[in-house]
Amino acid sequence: MNAKFLLPVIAASSVFLAACGSSPAEKQIEAQTAQIEAQADLTVEKKKTVKQYKECVMKSKGNETSLKMCEALLKVVNGNSAATVKPVTLPATIN
Repeated sequence: MNAKFLLPVIAASSVFLAACGSSPAEKQIEAQTAQIEAQADLTVEKKKTVKQYKECVMKSKGNETSLKMCEALLKVVNGNSAATVKPVTLPATIN
């Protein structure tokens, strides 16, 4: 299943369960579901940002000013994650 389709289905299910007077176990499942959905959204955004960073680096063609602007994208990704993405080093042949 596509993640874009699955997330709304899970969210709708969570709302439905909450409306029916949830037990403590159901409330725990709802909380876990919300946490998983938030993590999935964050992962999608990180992937988009890393893709933008890679495109930015390729467009910069080694220009230091442009590369510094690209690194701002990495700071966004690394600021929201324990894992870090390392800057791309361009080959010397790109000018």
